[in-house]
Amino acid sequence: ESRPVVTECFVTALADDPALWGELVVGAHISPEGGVLDVQTISTSIRDREMIACVESVVQQLTFPTPARGELRVSYPYLFTTEHTPAAEVRAMEIRYGLRDTDAELRGMEDPSRELESGENGWWERW
Repeated sequence: ESRPVVTECFVTALADDPALWGELVVGAHISPEGGVLDVQTISTSIRDREMIACVESVVQQLTFPTPARGELRVSYPYLFTTEHTPAAEVRAMEIRYGLRDTDAELRGMEDPSRELESGENGWWERW
């Protein structure tokens, strides 16, 4: 629900810093009725304070299903990348938050003696 609006926060920040990328983990305190009581940034690699405030504002306005056990504290990671984000950094963030199936990647490497094709993960040009 928050993704399109949070994306707007990122796009606005990109106008000032086209090289911007990173992660932002937001914590929210959910009321027994499903409203957000409090929002805070738990961790971030983003240095744009306006973007962080924008994301926190979006989360503050969310409504959640009524928690079964009353108040609830949740955290949610937002990953912001562009085509300029280093691939290794994207991969690290995806692994950190369980968004990449590293087991599947390893299964593709069953024959370590196989020659890698140009552009394949792990391949490099010899000069």
